[in-house]
Amino acid sequence: MMVCRRTKILAGIAAVFALIAVGLLAELWQFERAQDRAFTAQAQSVTASVKTDLESLLANIEVAASELGETFGERDYTRAEIESIVRDKSLSMPELRGVTAFLSI
Repeated sequence: MMVCRRTKILAGIAAVFALIAVGLLAELWQFERAQDRAFTAQAQSVTASVKTDLESLLANIEVAASELGETFGERDYTRAEIESIVRDKSLSMPELRGVTAFLSI
């Protein structure tokens, strides 16, 4: 009778631990899903922001290129004049500063 009672107690304790484990696993699963949703929303927000910034940057570069095209269409320039014009334009626009480094090579 004693072994049977001890077995029932141990089985009850095991059942309680099993229920706790199942509850913790369910809570962990819900937490991970919430984290995934939060990270996905944040990634979409950052992607949209980068896309907007990039579109704005490209529009600014397009305007600058058009302005340079008009300038170069006015008359024939020497290589040194062209380099100077491009360098001045690139220094006035952070988006184009890499052009100056390229021209100095």
